[in-house]
Amino acid sequence: MIDKLSKKLTQYYQISLISIMIAVLGSVTYFWHLGFIDGSRSKSLHKAGFILENLQDGAQFKEIENLIVKESPKEALEKISIVEKEMKAIDNLVDSEAYDSASDELDRLKKSAGNLISFQKSSKVISVFKNKIDSFYEFAKDNRWRTLTRMSERVSRVSEGTLVGSKLTKMVSRVEKDFDSMIKITENSILSDKDKSDIKERIASMRVETSMLKKFITERDFSLKMFGDFKEKFNHWLGGISPELSFQKIQVEQMGRYYAFAMLGLLTLTSLLFFFGFLINKWSFKRSQDEMEEEIKTLVADSVIARDPLKEELFSKDFQEFVGRMSDYVNKRMSFGTIFQEALPFSAIMLDKNLKVEWTNKQFCRDWEISEEEAAKDYLSWDYLSKLTNLGHDDPVLEALKNNVAGIYQIQLKANAASETKPYEMFVSPVRYNNSKKIMLFFYPLLSMRETIKDQAVSIVNPIDKTLRLFMEDAFESADKNQLRKEYEVGGIENMLDMFEDFSKKHAQEKRSLLNQIDGLRSFLENTHTINEEVYQINTEVFTTSKEGVECLKKFKDGVSSLSKTSKSLERICSDFSLNFFNAVGELESAQSDFGTLKNSIEDMAVSIPNLDGLKDSIKENRSEAAQAKDKLGQALASFIHIKKGISHPEVVKKFQAAYDKLYGYFETMSAHYLGLEKKLVQLEVSLSKTQMIINSARKQTESLKSGNNPSSFKHFRMRGDELSDSFENKDVELTNSEELIVESLQVLYKGYKENLKRQSIIAKQLEAADSAKFKEFSKLAPSGETTM
Repeated sequence: MIDKLSKKLTQYYQISLISIMIAVLGSVTYFWHLGFIDGSRSKSLHKAGFILENLQDGAQFKEIENLIVKESPKEALEKISIVEKEMKAIDNLVDSEAYDSASDELDRLKKSAGNLISFQKSSKVISVFKNKIDSFYEFAKDNRWRTLTRMSERVSRVSEGTLVGSKLTKMVSRVEKDFDSMIKITENSILSDKDKSDIKERIASMRVETSMLKKFITERDFSLKMFGDFKEKFNHWLGGISPELSFQKIQVEQMGRYYAFAMLGLLTLTSLLFFFGFLINKWSFKRSQDEMEEEIKTLVADSVIARDPLKEELFSKDFQEFVGRMSDYVNKRMSFGTIFQEALPFSAIMLDKNLKVEWTNKQFCRDWEISEEEAAKDYLSWDYLSKLTNLGHDDPVLEALKNNVAGIYQIQLKANAASETKPYEMFVSPVRYNNSKKIMLFFYPLLSMRETIKDQAVSIVNPIDKTLRLFMEDAFESADKNQLRKEYEVGGIENMLDMFEDFSKKHAQEKRSLLNQIDGLRSFLENTHTINEEVYQINTEVFTTSKEGVECLKKFKDGVSSLSKTSKSLERICSDFSLNFFNAVGELESAQSDFGTLKNSIEDMAVSIPNLDGLKDSIKENRSEAAQAKDKLGQALASFIHIKKGISHPEVVKKFQAAYDKLYGYFETMSAHYLGLEKKLVQLEVSLSKTQMIINSARKQTESLKSGNNPSSFKHFRMRGDELSDSFENKDVELTNSEELIVESLQVLYKGYKENLKRQSIIAKQLEAADSAKFKEFSKLAPSGETTM
């Protein structure tokens, strides 16, 4: 406050002191600039004259132009820097308005030349292009496409030799025309869609280099144009400073007289300011009293009520804080609405606990196309506003109201059917005011951010797109990693290339592992098929042997039946009965011998077949390992979703999604084949289990035959011939039952072996079909580089 009252007086003394200082400094600077004080001024002027003559010669400009044409922007920048230093040295001595325009043109030229550094040498790009066109030539030649072969050979000849300046421009223009002709010829040809697509993809790949050359040519021509503009401005500047430089050389010799006049002027100015200070001091004290009274009135009216800010230089800090607290207390409740209404640069609304709109700002009404009268009415609520967005059932506003959770969310707004959809970032902030819960919503527009991300995403998407194409073409390992890494470094995502390299190595290892497992399973199935054929042959022999045994049993049954009928006349035909009895015993011994042979065959068959339980366990283990490998591959594919979330550009997301869907489609095809193979392996396990059970049952049956048909019993028949007539009927029933049991057992065994052979044959065919389908899938994937296994 005191400072303000004495401000005028203080200002007078300050202005007086500053005026004296300015006069002194101005005089010193003026005479220093003219060389009267600085003895090196004359030397600098003569040196500037030599520099001016060198610049007027123009040799440096010709050298800069040649360096730009010969693609040596670094050397050109060095020469430009030398010219800039020489121009600045002259400008320090001779001021000229034309220097600023010439300097601006020089800065544009440096910037344009600096842009040329970011481009690769055209010779390197042409070398890559030459390799691609030669590869395309061989591709067309192998497929006997004469027109494409001839045109690709012509393009290859055009790209040979040293191409600089206008030659490079003509080459690029001619190659682009040839590419357009090749695409038209391909589209109008009778080739298959696959061949057409392959040709277009190869041409599109070669157009990457031509596009790079076109960009370089455009930037080079622009640099040459900038050079011409700079040269014009430079000549204009040079014509203006030459006379001025000569004039300053003459002026340096006449500065002694001017120096004496300047000193007398400074003395006169100081004397006048000293005498005027007495008069101003008296007038200042009277004016200060009037200003203090007026300041108190203004403080109450403006600072407390109207909340005008206090001038810090007039009042103490404590007094300012007191006035601020009083002003805040009076105006706090009425100030927030005005601040948010007028100053908030984006949309904002406040909702009550019933989600009714209590307050909006003007920006919200403009963005949501709602009039201020409608916004002020009571019926406007969040239920209506949320329908204009893409928010579904999981409304973050409801979550904030229930759980008092703040957050930031991405939404899309479509105010009406005719307006465009706009992206916003919604800030949800629950607050409590006067014991009432409120929800503050801020809507930050993302259109400008989207454009920025779109512009910056180009340098990120291009190397990733190139890498994905290399993966699709199975050419990632043979690609130029150094060149590819430079592109990633330009985009600032060099760590992504390391991830792609790790993924490629891991992918190749998993592919080799899975192929080795498939080869092992195929070999195993072939061995199993061989074993099944051997089992089938053994079963055929067993069936033949069993059939002979059945015939013998039938004969035995007939003999026993005849014996039963003739037993009633045993006394009358004792001799015949005895003869028939011993014949039946002989036939029974023969049948016993056949049974022994059958038993030995079954035991040999059981021994020759390996333990199928171990084979079944091995199949389970291999099936589990294949499932784990498939799951790991699925997890690797799922990790690409996180990359997609980090990309907001729709075109990039679309390309990324297309590539991901293609990979995922191959993965689904592999999963379908794997599920079919797994089902067949499960059926094989069940069949092996049944086969093992049947073999075990056959062993038990042979043991029962051994125990039920002891050869010593025939000796008892002969010894107890007299008892045979009494027990013949019982023995006949027992023999009949035994015969039926044997026949049924052999029939079941035969049918079981026959069914097992059929099942094993079906399983073998299905496994071969699945194996063949899987290898066909591998053969489809291998050329394109998309090994989804």
